[in-house]
Amino acid sequence: MASSYYDTVVSYADLYDTIPMYPLFELSHYILMILAVRSDFRNGSKHLAQTNPLVCWFCSMLSSFAGTFMANFLLGQPILAPFSNQFNIGLATAVWYLIFYCPGDIFFTIVSSFPAQLVFIPLKEVLRMRKIAAGVAQAAIVYPSSFLVMLIIGTVKGTGSLQMRNIERLLRGSTGPSSNQLTTPSITMKAAIIISLLMVLQRYAILPIPLVLLQLCCMMVLTTVKLSMLFGMRDPFEPVEGVLRPVLFGKKPKESGAAKKAKETENKNKKE
Repeated sequence: MASSYYDTVVSYADLYDTIPMYPLFELSHYILMILAVRSDFRNGSKHLAQTNPLVCWFCSMLSSFAGTFMANFLLGQPILAPFSNQFNIGLATAVWYLIFYCPGDIFFTIVSSFPAQLVFIPLKEVLRMRKIAAGVAQAAIVYPSSFLVMLIIGTVKGTGSLQMRNIERLLRGSTGPSSNQLTTPSITMKAAIIISLLMVLQRYAILPIPLVLLQLCCMMVLTTVKLSMLFGMRDPFEPVEGVLRPVLFGKKPKESGAAKKAKETENKNKKE
């Protein structure tokens, strides 16, 4: 009975693995990435889309294809490879134009609405799993015996836009918030690291589970977490971090009055 149930789940995972990503899943990815770029434009460069559309377009493309740009750069492979796919660039450019320049902001209003997010986020997470798995496989070709390189490239492929954000801000002359994914990792960043680790362990046969089944399980868990965040759920990693951090790295030193004031100011700026 258990074996039959497992075989059924694996068959569903195999079916899930055959779903083509283009154009529906890629489209959802471009929409969410370019929405994030437009939202980030509020940090000191909100009129850049009108004054310098070329920089606006370039930042949107960097965000949309960030994982490939960064993975290729780290592995010494052609950095501009994403621009060779005219269909993807064309689709991303169409999304960019509609999000920034659609008359009456109709397209932006629709795709940024809550119901639309409930649709786009699951589609995006399906693509993210494929990207992480592709990143691990890409690193394994160049460094077949390097556990750490596979972990790094898998994470970069899955969260490239988060690391690319500060580069985008430099291009448009906006420093934005002082934090980044290394100092204050997001839930997505933490999850991508864990998922990349699981996929590397699976590649080394330490984790005895088919890759397609692992991708399906990780996708379902991460999608549930991301959708729950829309309803105000807090970081699910915080309780575990709160227990492990003092044990592994010692207790956090008490903040001085000046440090507390600076932190309050920073939090206030983030909210604004």
